[in-house]
Amino acid sequence: VRFPGLTHPGIIGTAPSKELLRIWNERERKLEENGPKSLTLCEVVHQRPLANLPTSKGCLLGNIEEATPVWERVAEEAARTIPGRENGGNCDIKNLSRG
Repeated sequence: VRFPGLTHPGIIGTAPSKELLRIWNERERKLEENGPKSLTLCEVVHQRPLANLPTSKGCLLGNIEEATPVWERVAEEAARTIPGRENGGNCDIKNLSRG
């Protein structure tokens, strides 16, 4: 995708493979379960979300009809836009530049 003359803010990257999605969900589930072991005050103040596990709550899945078996399955495994991952993720405009 090209955006001539403008940097496009928002979600960038490519869709992950099923294997990469499985790796992310496993890694983020461990982070969620174990959490940071110890944080200084500065680390707490500046901590970004380490994980945002898949859930059907607030899930937007395009044209997939809500509350169907397919919707439920995808909602429970689909990646959220945070945290940033190997293939891109949620990028704020302040973090983007031309080049």
